[in-house]
Amino acid sequence: MTEQRKASLPSQLGLALSLLMVTLVSGCVHKGSIPVRQLPPQFREEPTNSEVPIDFSLLRQTPPERHLLDSGDVVGVVIKNILGKETDTTVIPPPSEIIPAPSAGRPYTINEEGIITPPMIGDMQISGMTISEAQQTVEAAYIDNGFLNEDNAEIELRLIQPRKVTVHVIRQDSDSTIPLAIRSDQQFYAKHGSAAELELNIYENDVLHALDQTGGLPGVDAKNELWIIRGRGAGPTESQQMIQQLSVRNAFSGSPQDDLQSRVTRIPLRMNLNQILNLQEKDIILNDGDILSLLANAIQSLSSQVV
Repeated sequence: MTEQRKASLPSQLGLALSLLMVTLVSGCVHKGSIPVRQLPPQFREEPTNSEVPIDFSLLRQTPPERHLLDSGDVVGVVIKNILGKETDTTVIPPPSEIIPAPSAGRPYTINEEGIITPPMIGDMQISGMTISEAQQTVEAAYIDNGFLNEDNAEIELRLIQPRKVTVHVIRQDSDSTIPLAIRSDQQFYAKHGSAAELELNIYENDVLHALDQTGGLPGVDAKNELWIIRGRGAGPTESQQMIQQLSVRNAFSGSPQDDLQSRVTRIPLRMNLNQILNLQEKDIILNDGDILSLLANAIQSLSSQVV
C-alpha cells in the first residue's frame, strides 16, 4: 500500500461514518406524523421580534374638568317655593363615576335644541354651559321676570344622568377567563365571537371603556389591530355585514379607496420599540352608531397526529 493511499484512509472512514449518521437520523420518522415544514403557523415557534403592546391608556379620552351640558343630558332643577315641593317628582339616582353624590330635583331632559323649559319662564338655552353656569342662567331668568328676588332665590341645578352614546362592539378574540383552544378527539376549536350593543356615558365613549365592558383588553389570539367603522346610524345587521366585507376584501392591502374604507380608523395593538404611534384623541372617541371590531387569528383544526 502506497503512502498516498494510507493517508486517504482516515478521511474516507470519516466520510462513511458521517453518511451513516445522517441516514440513521433522517430515518427516525413515525408513520402518520406531519413534517415540521407542513405544520400550521400557530404550532411553529415564531421568531422573536421587538413588538410590544401599546400603551392602552392612549385608548381612553381625557374628560374635561367640568361637564358641559348638551342634548340628551338629564338635569334636576330645585327652586324653593316653585319646584322641589313634596308633591313634585323627585329623582335620586345612586352615585356613579360621573356623578359622585346622589342628585335630586325635577328632571328635565335637554332637547335637541339644547333647551329645557322650567315653569313660568319658558324655554332656557343651556347647551354648552357648565352646571354652575346653567344654574346662574335659570336663577337670573326667575329674578328678571319678577318671580324671585335676590333674597329668596334658592335654585339648584344638578346633573342627574349624562347623555349616552350607542355603539356596537364585535369581538372574535378569546376571553381571558377561558382557554384559547380546547382539544377534543384530536380536534382544535376556536372560541366563537361575540357582539354587543353598548350605551356609554359621554366622556366614557372611547375604545378602552368599550373593551372593558365587553371582556377586557384584547386576548392573546387577537390580530394586531382593531378597527373603528364610523357607523352613521348603522344597525347591528349592517355592522356585521361591513365587518365581513372588510375581512374578505382585505381593505388595508391596496384595495381602492371607497366610502366604506374611508369610514375606518385602524389602530395597532403592538408596535416595534422604534415606532411612534400617531394617534389623536379624536381617533379613539366613539360616536352614535360606530362599530368597534376586534378580529382574531384563525385557529385551524388538526385531524392528523402531530409527532
